[in-house]
Amino acid sequence: MKAKPVKILWEKLWCKILIPLALVLVTTLVYLPSINYPFQFDDEFIIKFHRLRMLPLKAIFLRNTRWLTFVINKLCFNVAKFNPFMYRTINIAIHILCGICVFFLLFTLLSKLKTKNFFQKNALYISSTTALFFLLHPVQSQTTSYISQGQSEGLATLCIVSICLFFTKFLQTKLIYKKMLWLSLTGIFCFLATGTKEIIIICPLLLVSIDWFFIAQGDWTTFKKRLSIYSFFFLVSVGILMVFLKPSFFLGGEFLTKFTHNNAGNTITNHYYDPIRPLQFFISEFQVILHYIFIFFWPFNISVEYDYKIIGSPLHVSCIVPLAFLILALYYTFKMLKLDPKNPICFGVIWFFLGLMLRSTIIPSPEMINDYKTYLSSIGILFLISSGVIKALLACCRKRERRKNCIVAFYIILIASLGFLTYRRNLVWSNKIKFWENALQQAPNKARTNNNYGVHLSENNQSGKATVFFKKAIKLDPYYPNPYNNLAMHYAYSGQTEKAIDLLKKCVQINPNYPEPYNNLSALLYQKGNLKLAEEIATQGRKTNKFYGRFDYTLGKIHAKKNDFLNAYRHFKICCTKKDFTNETGFSSYGFTALKLKKYDEAIFAYKQALEYKPNVTDFLANIGTAYFHKKQYEQAVFYFKKALKNSPKKLSIIFYLAETYLKAKNYKKALEQYQKCFSIEKKHSYPLKMELCLKKLGHRVEAQNIHNLLKQ
Repeated sequence: MKAKPVKILWEKLWCKILIPLALVLVTTLVYLPSINYPFQFDDEFIIKFHRLRMLPLKAIFLRNTRWLTFVINKLCFNVAKFNPFMYRTINIAIHILCGICVFFLLFTLLSKLKTKNFFQKNALYISSTTALFFLLHPVQSQTTSYISQGQSEGLATLCIVSICLFFTKFLQTKLIYKKMLWLSLTGIFCFLATGTKEIIIICPLLLVSIDWFFIAQGDWTTFKKRLSIYSFFFLVSVGILMVFLKPSFFLGGEFLTKFTHNNAGNTITNHYYDPIRPLQFFISEFQVILHYIFIFFWPFNISVEYDYKIIGSPLHVSCIVPLAFLILALYYTFKMLKLDPKNPICFGVIWFFLGLMLRSTIIPSPEMINDYKTYLSSIGILFLISSGVIKALLACCRKRERRKNCIVAFYIILIASLGFLTYRRNLVWSNKIKFWENALQQAPNKARTNNNYGVHLSENNQSGKATVFFKKAIKLDPYYPNPYNNLAMHYAYSGQTEKAIDLLKKCVQINPNYPEPYNNLSALLYQKGNLKLAEEIATQGRKTNKFYGRFDYTLGKIHAKKNDFLNAYRHFKICCTKKDFTNETGFSSYGFTALKLKKYDEAIFAYKQALEYKPNVTDFLANIGTAYFHKKQYEQAVFYFKKALKNSPKKLSIIFYLAETYLKAKNYKKALEQYQKCFSIEKKHSYPLKMELCLKKLGHRVEAQNIHNLLKQ
């Protein structure tokens, strides 16, 4: 009699604590080496995103369909500035939470099946294997290690899976207080989902599929009672998205647009100016869907970039072959549904295709293929793979006494192999050159890939090699401005200024709204001494991006060169306090001009900000000390002068200022010591005079007279 409760307790311990804990542990260990990898690709947008630094949380909260991502980035910035550790830690946490929710959702659904079939009997194995595949599969690193997509795609998937889990619990429980708890959690995650990504709109359809296969279990009478709830869910989802995206998104504006255009550097049509039309996009996505299925079976040669192009005709082999495969898969799915309307295999197929519904259909996009788009839909296909693997494993181990050992060995091999593959895949994200070298292998004919690889070669002092890729990028896409700008900078650094200026002018013609070439052109003209034209270009470029602080920094330099420190101060202040040039260069320039204009409080603020970006810089510390000296806050001045002298113990100007500070603070003994140091470094007439003054103040008149007599001689 006692054996049964003990068995139930042991099962609950496994399901609720041990398996989730094991999932957390193995995923953390696999992703731990990547936790300090640098920002890559679009993640650098975080660094350039002005709102992240300047706007308060209330100005970001509930402002668009991805407000939750912006809030997380803002909190990360407040804690760690631009250290990738914090951003990557949060991404890994989102991924782990998502995997655990997948485990609980599938176990809850499968274990409650009325029929004691393969899925019900092996609910724990199937759900834990699916969660393990989800957490450790190399394809998922495309989302988890891609910070910006982990925050949007990952959060959206986490919210959708959580909604499915909590709503399932709400439908399954009969206790009122538990119903209220699960419904409240469903509501909370529905609210959070509005700040992730537009794919949340498919959540009601996923709930419908869960209900049909696992709650109603194919019973139409039970199922139709809840159709009004799902209709309400759908209307609320659309309503919230309409608030952020405007009704035109759904009424023929962006959502069902007639065509869209190529992204610069990523031309997926024959020519850059060709439109991407819905039908062409639709028939081209069949090969993409096939690729998405294939990578979960063979996770090699995956990349953030591919050379896929829009197909012009439905008779093209790249359309016919994948379409035939997909039709065959759907045919067998519907055949299985006819035989058994509640077949979980069909659920896996339907989940996969629903997850891709907004990505690979008639709605055109300039990004034809991205592996991270499979993050939500992967749950369906990984469920199918896991079910097949467990079925095969149990078939091989028919004897019960051997089954346990087989299963343990299987999980060890699975964790080791998937973990190793994901670790290897993540190494690509560890280095910018590795990252773009890998992308170049998969997309050698994409202008964006060649340009970005060239940029990072240039950053690693391989500018000669980089020019080959800039030139290739220009040849592949003559309307892509970035390689013109980057090639121009190579010419500028190698002393070919006129060539650089010509390329930058062409770059501005291609894209008049691209700020970098304006700034670089202005900087080159400044170097040539053409201050008037440099100022005109910078002022013109300033209109392209109101948050791009480099223009104000350049204008500040131009005014400082003309000894117009008041205007220089204004521009330096704007560049780092109201715009995105928030670094030690911007703040130190602001501090320098503030000190010149005797705005000591601002100088102190600016140099302290500069120290946050580059700690223990001698000049920054000394200038803070100087500002405090002029404010007659001598104790603070001494503190900063001493800190500066730790870095540069023989810097005469700092020793002298420290001596002057002690003198003003009437600490004549220490002032004397500092003046003596000054005199030992430089035999200057003014130092003995100061020493004489200190000795007199200390009452050492004989020594003071001796110095006075020496000075007379």
